[in-house]
Amino acid sequence: MNGKGLKVIIANDANFEEKAKNVANTIVKRSDILGVIGHQGIQNILADQSFSLDGVTGKIKFKPGTGDRQKQSLELIRVVPCNTHVFGFTFIPMKFSTPEDPGLNCSISD
Repeated sequence: MNGKGLKVIIANDANFEEKAKNVANTIVKRSDILGVIGHQGIQNILADQSFSLDGVTGKIKFKPGTGDRQKQSLELIRVVPCNTHVFGFTFIPMKFSTPEDPGLNCSISD
């Protein structure tokens, strides 16, 4: 598409609801999968209003009726020095000025 490759991943729910739920859970946990084409079982599970998962960035939800992934609101972050973290830095939301503002302790105490 537009000069870029398209990777296709095939998953088969064998038309069993429980297997469709397992396949759906696997698909939604992968950020590189942008859509589902094909068998209705998985699509129906994703389109169900009660279906959601906890992901790395929060609750993952889908549009009722289509099963398309709902957009997550984004929060900008900044990198700040933090002596108590492994690499000497951490990430904090832009709304905070220092690591201490969101409650992090970046001071090494003796």
